[in-house]
Amino acid sequence: NGNVITFVTQAPWSTFPQDVLAGNLSLIGSTAAQQANPTRFNEYPVGAGPFVVKKFVAGSSVVLTRNPNYWDTSGVHLDSITYKFLTDNQTRLQSLASGDIDVMVSSDITQVGQAKSMGLQTQVNVGNGPVAIYLNTAQPVVKDRAVRVALAQAIDSAAISKVVYQGLSPVATGYLAPGSPAAKDSASPAYDQAAAKTAIDAYGKKISITLTTTAAFVKAAQLVQQMWQAVGVDAKIQQVDSAQSTELVFVKKNYEA
Repeated sequence: NGNVITFVTQAPWSTFPQDVLAGNLSLIGSTAAQQANPTRFNEYPVGAGPFVVKKFVAGSSVVLTRNPNYWDTSGVHLDSITYKFLTDNQTRLQSLASGDIDVMVSSDITQVGQAKSMGLQTQVNVGNGPVAIYLNTAQPVVKDRAVRVALAQAIDSAAISKVVYQGLSPVATGYLAPGSPAAKDSASPAYDQAAAKTAIDAYGKKISITLTTTAAFVKAAQLVQQMWQAVGVDAKIQQVDSAQSTELVFVKKNYEA
């Protein structure tokens, strides 16, 4: 009926629904602009969105202004938007309180209470997709399916939701949030610590795995580390910044989890 798009991938892509429907599909840029000046395109990309880049200062800020060629100009209600790159959560919160910025986004749920105590307006969004752990099956430690299943069974998502996210984040049952029209439950193994330990013991080899994470998710990662250790897995945490995470996971693919 004209409303169906079929995607054919070149290789298995288990996270496709999350990457495309729940995550940031990212800029669909102008091929001509990219080919004309690839270096400039990285700083001043040309796309089809409601705003265009007016000024970009690496590591500091980016200023966007209305795109006069946008297909729905009547739906654009702002003349400009300035994004400031404030990597520290507390710095962002103090900047919001002082009026230096108008809006901030944080994945640290504890800041909801802090913001309310400072008289600031808050809104909690569940999001379109889950906080997930990606296992790099190119690494020997997680090539065995039984090990991957055991690692999943060892994780008590309800406990993580309660401890880290103060119960405000529901336990995910699939790649997409329950409110999404494309949502459906996945076949992810349910929490079963005893079964996980039995499977790890049956594997018969020492399992050492490094969980790479950023500051935003380190609290959840620490709980996962404890849960994996409880079933006999030697789990370590490698904390990196967002840029390093992108390079390690998506560019170099040099990670285990």
